[in-house]
Amino acid sequence: MNESAEERLKRFVQKLTIDKEVMAQEILKYAGELEPLIEFHEKVIVVKNQEELPRRAVLILYMIGKLLLYVAGRSDSPDLSIDEAAVIVGGGSESPEIVLQDFLNSGWILATSPSSFRVNFRKIGEILEEFSFIKS
Repeated sequence: MNESAEERLKRFVQKLTIDKEVMAQEILKYAGELEPLIEFHEKVIVVKNQEELPRRAVLILYMIGKLLLYVAGRSDSPDLSIDEAAVIVGGGSESPEIVLQDFLNSGWILATSPSSFRVNFRKIGEILEEFSFIKS
């Protein structure tokens, strides 16, 4: 029996789809580095020792936390709004828009809409290395 074009297309799209399992496998490579940095209380993300970290590091760790909650099925979305970023970066010398643009330019995050962003799970190792949370 011949497979229809629609069935072939569905199979092709499924093959190209990145699901939560793929993301989880990538993130788990860095579980040891992330555990001392992030914790969760229900759906609240806590970046540990954030007083000692640059605001940029706190923001990207928060975004990684959002992705972790999403992959674990404890959140409906891994996306960070510009308003959330403003609260996290708040009061610093850099605006959240500048920080997010820098993260976009480096490929660390992806824009999911003009005002929502998501950490690029394939760049978590690079991010942790950049902020010296892991050594290369």
